[in-house]
Amino acid sequence: MGSIFIKEEEILENSVSILESSVIETEKDRELYGTLVGEYKELLEQMKRMIKMADIMENKLNLVRRSIDEISKFDFLTNVYNRRHFDMVLTEEWKKSKEANNCLAILMIDIDKFKEYNDKYGHVEGDKCLQNISTIIKNVVNQSNNVVSRYGGEEFIALISNSDLEKAKYIAENIRKDIEKLGILHEASEHRSVTVSIGVAVAIPNMQMQPEDLIVMADQALYRAKGSGRNRIEI
Repeated sequence: MGSIFIKEEEILENSVSILESSVIETEKDRELYGTLVGEYKELLEQMKRMIKMADIMENKLNLVRRSIDEISKFDFLTNVYNRRHFDMVLTEEWKKSKEANNCLAILMIDIDKFKEYNDKYGHVEGDKCLQNISTIIKNVVNQSNNVVSRYGGEEFIALISNSDLEKAKYIAENIRKDIEKLGILHEASEHRSVTVSIGVAVAIPNMQMQPEDLIVMADQALYRAKGSGRNRIEI
């Protein structure tokens, strides 16, 4: 900010020097000139304060903008990423994995008979159930390059980077077991507690595949898990 006012401050210094010299002969002119110098000095200070305030406001706006950008990535109920952000991350990780020839894994996770749970216990309890499930998934999947998202109403999806089939199955089974251990009562389920079914898909990205293909594979595996009795994982 100081560089903006170098010329103005130089003018002010010269004006004060003139005021203090004998160039101005009459007292009346000296008073008038002194008043003008004072007004100029006050105006200069006001301009400095305004620019400083503008800088502070700009910084605050940038912080708010970054906060809004961050908030927009999350599902407000479960505090995991939303589907839009997941799709963006999947595209980025797909390119990285293709270049590095690394595996990517998708886990498609669905709460078994969640509609019946909502019908029996109400939407408030349903929301709590979703929050508990999302916390378990985040805790199990928790690594910096992995992403958990709420993909639909009672459906979650996890992206596991640099993961082979055995690692993906291990993570999926831990999610399934930890959710079953919660022991959330679900009288409309044959398992008598809230459980999840999980579809697992693993692939090395290549020119013949698109990111959506891996999601379809995981979704088909989830469908098989549902059809095979639920509370299980399928590949």
